[in-house]
Amino acid sequence: MIFAMALLADSRRAARFLVLILMLTVSSLLASCTTIDDLIFSNARVDYKKDYDFDSIEVLSVSCGLAPDDDTLSPGQIERVNLALTRALEGRGMKVVSGDEETDAQVSWHVVVKEQSNLREYNAQSYYQCWRCGPSISSTSTVTYTQGTFVVDMIDPQLSKSVWRGVMQGRLADVNSSNAQQKRFDKAARQMFVKFPPGVFIDGIY
Repeated sequence: MIFAMALLADSRRAARFLVLILMLTVSSLLASCTTIDDLIFSNARVDYKKDYDFDSIEVLSVSCGLAPDDDTLSPGQIERVNLALTRALEGRGMKVVSGDEETDAQVSWHVVVKEQSNLREYNAQSYYQCWRCGPSISSTSTVTYTQGTFVVDMIDPQLSKSVWRGVMQGRLADVNSSNAQQKRFDKAARQMFVKFPPGVFIDGIY
């Protein structure tokens, strides 16, 4: 009887230890995988010409500022970013037209990407002291990802220079679904212009 109870206790300890190992394994896998929900850009950092009358901007154009031979983004991705910025600006009450029409300002954007690596180490100690429990477990994994910087300039055609700039950073990854990618770009564009024009209070955020 006593031997049976000891075996049962050891089995329970072993089961708990296995659960702990499973949880750590899942955590490690999640750390090395990227999903669409992980790819939210940071809040935009904005700089602008303090004495500029942004309320006068009603009509804009949107264009990609990447060089023609720059293959950072595919043509489809460029179209989706243009669409996302157009939707965000129209959502703020402005009109977006083609680049050959007269505008109050021109929105030009580009991205800068570079590879980043994170070294992550996981160490698990057994919470249960038993003769069958193994030693502590240490695991190290390297997570490689692409860091993207999204830069948007608002250019005054009369001044021929940027009067407003927004910068966002976030992780980039391959997204097979164009719809999922469009949603991600839409969210980033809304975050970019959440405080535009400068000084405007919207959605409880200043």
